[in-house]
Amino acid sequence: MHAVEPSPRSGMRARILAALLAAGGQPVSGAALAGTLGVTRTALWKHIEALRRDGWPIAGRTHRGYSLDPQAALRLAARRFVPELLEARRLGSRLGHTVHWLPEVGSTNDVARRLADDGAPEGTLVIADRQLAGRGRLRRAWWSPPGGLWMSLILRPTLPPERLPLLTLAAAAAVAEALERHAGRPVAVKWPNDVLIDDRKIAGILLETVAHPHGAEYVVAGIGINLDVEGEPVPPGLEGRLTWLAREVVEPVTRNEVAEAVLDRLEVRYRQLHDQGPDPVLDAWRARAAWLGEPVRVTLPAGEVVGIALDVAPDGSLVVEQAGGRRERVLAGDVQRLRPAGSSGPGPGGGAAAGSPGGGAP
Repeated sequence: MHAVEPSPRSGMRARILAALLAAGGQPVSGAALAGTLGVTRTALWKHIEALRRDGWPIAGRTHRGYSLDPQAALRLAARRFVPELLEARRLGSRLGHTVHWLPEVGSTNDVARRLADDGAPEGTLVIADRQLAGRGRLRRAWWSPPGGLWMSLILRPTLPPERLPLLTLAAAAAVAEALERHAGRPVAVKWPNDVLIDDRKIAGILLETVAHPHGAEYVVAGIGINLDVEGEPVPPGLEGRLTWLAREVVEPVTRNEVAEAVLDRLEVRYRQLHDQGPDPVLDAWRARAAWLGEPVRVTLPAGEVVGIALDVAPDGSLVVEQAGGRRERVLAGDVQRLRPAGSSGPGPGGGAAAGSPGGGAP
């Protein structure tokens, strides 16, 4: 288990794993490995012994060196989440290079904020097996039982203030792309922060920003994904409104695989937002957008907007065309899909408002 405070030792172990995995099962001499990592042979041996105690079957032969069967990493990850494997796979990446794993926590977002306040670098990741006080938009409670992927990522964007809301759309698009890779079927996004399969919520996003006058000091991107919560008692009111990845896929998927896929896609979208502007992110979001072109009701703190959900604007707001052709931009609100005229009640999935409990952000 990784401690909440950054650990240089865990970073070294990730580098050792990365080197052994890169060798594809072939032995790597202890002298060469120690030289590459800048440690003594004795220090290297101690790190390898620690990895062995954690279950890593690292073989060692005199005059040949150390080796690790790549399939062993997959077998280990199939049994449990392996933070040092994710670090090893993300070594040198902008996002996910440092992982803090906690079996149980109040909120991963709270832990990430404390780390960010203490100067943790961009890309630092907090993951928990279970949250006791997960939250969504408007501080609503999130159902975060064991078996999900509850993670919070520290971002330090250099974006102007007007583009910061697009980070939510970038994260939603990235999560949808990652899940689609494993599910092998369409995964949709619902404005502003929900991810759906067949109108059932599978993931949600909550971004919390600590701002300064010219942008953000940092952003904590909370991402909650229902992976395998089969057998967990679903809270009243959520039955039929959520799903989980294990029942949407043919082959089992591990938390390590999903976390890596999400980080991979998010890094792409995050870089695009900085280097190319809003268009690539908006196009990716629109390609998976649920309910565009359909009648919706958006509940606001003071009133509501009813009309056709037309599009998202360059600032990430939802464009709704009301009766008479008037267009309203909504920056924040809960969206409910309406049935066509002549029918009663909300449409399928209409009760799952953005930020509602279930399959949500930390």
